[in-house]
Amino acid sequence: MVRETIRITIKRGLSAVAAVFSLVSGMFWHISAKQQMDALDASAEAARKLTELSIQFNVWAAYMAVITGICLACALYFED
Repeated sequence: MVRETIRITIKRGLSAVAAVFSLVSGMFWHISAKQQMDALDASAEAARKLTELSIQFNVWAAYMAVITGICLACALYFED
């Protein structure tokens, strides 16, 4: 009984973390795309800075996506 409760709690916790990280990852990719669109109409220096920020947001979005995948894989491990 206790073991089952712990298993369900871990699975729900991992699923919640995956949902939050997935949301943040999508938000980062959205911001990155917006920065790239803004860079199209910017001066050369502003475009370079916006592109650098876009790259940083893409890297963080990728990290978040990896963590999401790990959490979901672990949650599946605790599936019935």
